[in-house]
Amino acid sequence: MNTRPVVISLLVIGLLLGVVAARRSSDASTEPHASRESVAWSDNFSGPRGRLPDPRKWSLETGYGWGDGELQSYTGRPANVSLDGRGHLAITARRERYTGHDGRTASYTSARLNTQRKFEFAYGNVEARIRMPAGRGLLPAFWAAGSNLDVVGWPQAGEIDAVEVNGKQSRTVHGTLHMPRAGQDFALEHTRRTLNPVAKRFHVYGVTWSPDRIAFRFDGRVYGVARRSSLPGGARWTLNHPFFLLLTLAVGPRWLGPPDATTRFPATMLVDWVRVRRGPATYCPVVRAPALRARCPRKP
Repeated sequence: MNTRPVVISLLVIGLLLGVVAARRSSDASTEPHASRESVAWSDNFSGPRGRLPDPRKWSLETGYGWGDGELQSYTGRPANVSLDGRGHLAITARRERYTGHDGRTASYTSARLNTQRKFEFAYGNVEARIRMPAGRGLLPAFWAAGSNLDVVGWPQAGEIDAVEVNGKQSRTVHGTLHMPRAGQDFALEHTRRTLNPVAKRFHVYGVTWSPDRIAFRFDGRVYGVARRSSLPGGARWTLNHPFFLLLTLAVGPRWLGPPDATTRFPATMLVDWVRVRRGPATYCPVVRAPALRARCPRKP
């Protein structure tokens, strides 16, 4: 019997299996269930089309303007924030005249949601898989704010911007920390240039957060590191306490300017998943969703 064809076939099968295994390994950092045992909190946005995000995990903020002269009114309508029925959260900015509950009228609508008083945590690996919108005047962001924000204000509470993307410059990813310096905002920024616009497909954005160090990550790779020891005089590292998460799609903040005729509406920020994985120091003093309470230490 000639065994040569059999040997060749086995070798080919082995090579194919090796390629598949390698691809699975390389994709592991973008899978929402990777390192399941270390996940302290997550949302995969499963549910029927048109449903609002899980109220046990997210609160919807509404109103006009906000702190950077934004032009939209944030709403809690499914037209601006809802599940798409395919495992994504769609945050949609629209060009429309709208008067919110605050009585203020805007020319755009969008959505802003947060985990304040539902999930608050300190330290760990924070990630979201997102397909960003493109267009002048659009600012999609995944970020975190200090849980004492309502008490001490901004920037004293601190801010960790895991990602912001200027819709007009969608080949640049921004990761920024905001802290106080002599009573003013001090921003420490890192940027990552990409070969293609990030609006073309999903990417994983995140930070690895430890007590005195924050590393910014894009598709699993570190592109910038901020350390407490490197702050200039007068700046305070106000990042050693619990934070809550936010997802926002702002329209026309001052540093971007308003949309123009080239900006296409509706514009959608599509979020595949969000998760927080534990690190050595992670703790979660606030976890409201019962199914998630046992996953994260309550004390540092």
